[in-house]
Amino acid sequence: NLDLPPATSISASVAVSRVTSPTNAARVTPVSLPTSTTVSVQVGFETGATADFSGDSRVTISVMSAASCAVMSSPFVVAIVDHASCVSVSLLVEYAEAELSTTLTIPVVYLSHLYVKATPYPAYVGSTNVEAVHMLHQIDCTGYYQHALVGAYAVLSDATTTAVTSRATFHSSDPAKVVVNSLTRLAGTSVGSVLVLASWASTSSEAYTLEVTEVPV
Repeated sequence: NLDLPPATSISASVAVSRVTSPTNAARVTPVSLPTSTTVSVQVGFETGATADFSGDSRVTISVMSAASCAVMSSPFVVAIVDHASCVSVSLLVEYAEAELSTTLTIPVVYLSHLYVKATPYPAYVGSTNVEAVHMLHQIDCTGYYQHALVGAYAVLSDATTTAVTSRATFHSSDPAKVVVNSLTRLAGTSVGSVLVLASWASTSSEAYTLEVTEVPV
């Protein structure tokens, strides 16, 4: 057996910036947050060299905080449990033979809410960033009304937002006034107010108010 030079430092990292619970909607496409992650470990030596100790049996990893939130599903893989509610998980990484240890904290995030936003139709460059459309006007000298594009957005507990429009289903509270066409287009059909809602990953959005008016454009 080769003798290693004295170990002087230890560091640990994970490949992902955040994880979620297997029972939370944040795991669902297109948000697609992982529910577990592998811990990588590097050990530094007196000579200035470093070595990858990932998977090395001399290294042990344990859950320090939020023990009810995560488990070590294998010696180097930490997994969030069903129905977890913690905001982070702290791990203790130890190389006992060299009396070295370090800690690692992994953020745990969840779906906060789902919201709907309508934007101009037809779309143009930057149209998704304009002020939301809440009114569909009658087109002057016709019996037709404006249309709008609708999107759904998932807001996570860390305040990040992901568009989930491609996987969402949209509903109008009164299709006689506003109908959902082509999956993501809202078409005004008669005067009045409706509520538009989206559903994604078994989650319903906040209601979005849209009014159809005879005031022409």
